[in-house]
Amino acid sequence: MGAQQTGIVPMKYTNLVRDSQYLEETKVIAGKIYKEDKINSEKLIQRWLSGSIEFADA
Repeated sequence: MGAQQTGIVPMKYTNLVRDSQYLEETKVIAGKIYKEDKINSEKLIQRWLSGSIEFADA
């Protein structure tokens, strides 16, 4: 399966060198989202960890 399939939202991947300036802020924002909405955050995490592409439809 390629990185982009017909009918699926194109996913963009981070480049750790190019995007390093955003990583700390992203970590802080992710922590705030998780703290404020643990139920939905856990659902998203489980979708991502399952390896399913279905999260693209969320």
